[in-house]
Formats: sequence, structure tokens, C-alpha cells
Amino acid sequence: MSEFANVNTDKEIWREIEGDYYAPSIHVHSSGKIGINVGGTVHIKDVRDWHNLAQEDWKSEEVTVDGTQASEQVEVDERDASPSVVEMLANLARRVTSLEQQLAATQRNLETFAEQTESNSEDIRTLDERTQYRTLAKEMARRLSR
Repeated sequence: MSEFANVNTDKEIWREIEGDYYAPSIHVHSSGKIGINVGGTVHIKDVRDWHNLAQEDWKSEEVTVDGTQASEQVEVDERDASPSVVEMLANLARRVTSLEQQLAATQRNLETFAEQTESNSEDIRTLDERTQYRTLAKEMARRLSR
């Protein structure tokens, strides 16, 4: 077991029941991919892969008419989708875009912080060298004055 705790960098964007960590949920993985958790199993895919998967399901889904199986394949588009599902996907797309922007800003901030840290480290080394030189000079002067 590691002495260091893992940091969860995933950003949750939807949970069926707020506060219930066993409830189905959707999150954005630290890699930028979308994760969907149902029953403790998480599937992570790129947003395009999720879209393609949904598109394949819509095309292959057999539609029932009056409780019977339809004999011919019916293609489903956004007009046939539930408004709540369309809205959830639209919110998901907006959230992903927002998180991508936040990630880009965070990366820029991290690069700036790294540059500042390097500059500060250089300043500290310089000050440390000067301080040691002064301390040594004082010590030598003290010993010579005896």
C-alpha cells in the first residue's frame, strides 16, 4: 500500500441522486474523456466515441409499434430523442467545452508558475551565496581581531 493518497482529478458533471455515490453518474476524466458510472462499473471514452456509439445504437435499435417488433429498421435522429436527453447532452457538451478551457488556462498558469519558481530558485541561490560570503567574512574578521 502506498503512503501517498491518490488525487481524484475527475470532474463530476451529473449524478442521478445527489450525494449518493452509488448512483449513476457522468464525469470528465483527467484525460478529457467522458466517464459514465453505472452500478460501480465505469466506461471512459472520448466524446466522439460516445457519440458514435449512440449513433450506432439509434440506427440498430428496433422500434416497437403497439407492443410488437417493427420489421424494418428505423433511423432515429434528434427529433425523435427525448428533450431531456438532448438537453443533458447539450449541457454535457457545454461542460466539456468549459472544462477544456479551464484545463488550457490551468496549463498556462502551471507553466507561468514553473518559470516563476525557477526564477525564485535562482534568486534564493544568489542570496544564499551572498549570505554565506558575508557570514564567512564576519567570522574571519572576528578571528583576526582577537
